[in-house]
Amino acid sequence: MLDKLRERQLSKNPHGAGFDIYVLVIDPSTISPQLPSVHTHFDTAKEHYPSHTYSIVPLHSIFDVDPDIKNTLRDFGFVDDESKSGADRLDSFRASVSTATARADLDNILLIRLVVAYARKFGCEAVVWGDSDSRLAAKTLANVAKGRGISLTWQIRDGPSPWGMRFCFPLRELYRSELDLYVKLNPKLQSVVVPNDQEAESLSTRDLSIDALMNQYIVTHGEKYPGVMANVVRTVDKLQQDNSPSSDPECSMCSAPLQSHGSIAVHGNDTDRLCYACLRSRDDIRVSNA
Repeated sequence: MLDKLRERQLSKNPHGAGFDIYVLVIDPSTISPQLPSVHTHFDTAKEHYPSHTYSIVPLHSIFDVDPDIKNTLRDFGFVDDESKSGADRLDSFRASVSTATARADLDNILLIRLVVAYARKFGCEAVVWGDSDSRLAAKTLANVAKGRGISLTWQIRDGPSPWGMRFCFPLRELYRSELDLYVKLNPKLQSVVVPNDQEAESLSTRDLSIDALMNQYIVTHGEKYPGVMANVVRTVDKLQQDNSPSSDPECSMCSAPLQSHGSIAVHGNDTDRLCYACLRSRDDIRVSNA
């Protein structure tokens, strides 16, 4: 979609399209060994759409591009060994998380922080996410269940984020089933899109994270009632984000505002930099990880 838009802009103005596209892929195999490698699809995408800049990076590269990550991990009680490689440091941190929900929750936040860090490195003004209506509905339900309702204004709807980077969701009106059908009808995309077979895994409910459970629910039940799922996302779209200047501190992990008075405010000697939702994940971390 963005490729065709840029081509159309260039046909009208040969001097420039008004924007450039930087494609960033976080290698999923560096998040979970069970996830497939995407290097073949990545190379095919570069061949089919050669006019853009491409990068594929591991999740542990966050130690190279996010200067604040060490302080964040310390707020979680994690003892970081900087003499280790980035991959070993991330593995140690993830191994210290005792529940699937907390691990998936922190993985999602680290992924967002990594994308934002590279967007800043590339000099980008906005991050365009490929989430469908189905994916956004699952994120909405999961974030509310995890106590991250305040993040809906930037994780679901278009607009500014706490990291000073605008987030855009151009596929928000399309269901996953519609996107799957479009891929089937477009041979050029079939060799680029990575099949998502995670839903086929036979895991017991207690072994699933809240995020995985909500995704599974949307795939197996939610898409039977697409209008209901659309209403979930459209309701979130009505939420108004407070963009007025504030002196309130931010959570060191997810950058959510820490209000001095209210349900999301948490204060203490070692937790005054974490929001309520991140504290819930922190409680699932085994501190003895040296």
